Amino acid sequence: MTNTEKIKDYVLNRLGMDAVGIAPASALADEPAGKRPEDILPGAKSIIVFLRRIPDGAVQAAFRAKEDGNADAFSAY
Repeated sequence: MTNTEKIKDYVLNRLGMDAVGIAPASALADEPAGKRPEDILPGAKSIIVFLRRIPDGAVQAAFRAKEDGNADAFSAY
């Protein structure tokens, strides 16, 4: 098993994330200053991105609270 496979397996199965991806840091070399991986971590060679799905109800509640103009009601929906 390669290191890439080990990292993906760990993120998906041990951390319980829904997706993971690994890309070379050079993929973001054209980003503005301060947004490149090397600006944050000098010598970075890879970028690891993972995500967890947000339940639809949480997203709908956020939109409803914004539409109603009542941020305090966010958790009431």
